[in-house]
Amino acid sequence: MARLKTRVLYKMDLPGLSKAAMKRLVNILDAWSQIVIGTIQTKHLSGPRPSKIKSDGLLKHTMTREMTKMGDLIKIKVGPRQLPYARIHELGGVIRPKNKKSLRFRIGNRVIFTKKVIMPRRPYLQPGFEAEKNTLEKLISTRLTPGLGGGNK
Repeated sequence: MARLKTRVLYKMDLPGLSKAAMKRLVNILDAWSQIVIGTIQTKHLSGPRPSKIKSDGLLKHTMTREMTKMGDLIKIKVGPRQLPYARIHELGGVIRPKNKKSLRFRIGNRVIFTKKVIMPRRPYLQPGFEAEKNTLEKLISTRLTPGLGGGNK
C-alpha cells in the first residue's frame, strides 16, 4: 500500500516579489501551516469520529509540515509522518491481503476472515485545509499587502 506522507496544501507562484516581501510571505505561510495542523488535530482528529480512524492517536500526534521554496514558487506540505494507514483513511480504498489468502482481524470477540475490506473515505487533511483557506487570505491581506502598498504594517 502506498503511503501518504504529506499532502500539498498550497502552491504559490509569485514572480516579482521583493526579498523582504518574500520573507514576510514565507513567515505568513509558516504560521498558516501551523494553524492548519491545529485545525486538523482539534476538529478532524478529535472527538467521536476519530475512534473510527485509530485509537492510538498517531495521526493526530505525528502531523508535520514542510515548506520548500524554489525561485518564486512556494510549496507547503502537511501530513502525518509515514503512517501506513494514513492514506487509506484520507482517500478510501480497498485493502487486500499481501501474503495470505485472506485478511484476519477481530471485531469484539469475533475473528473475521475476508478477501478484502473496502474502506470509506475519512478525510482529515483536506477538510483542515479547506477550513483555513480564508485565514490565509486574511493573513496575506493584513501582513503582506500593506507592506507592498505602503500601508501601516
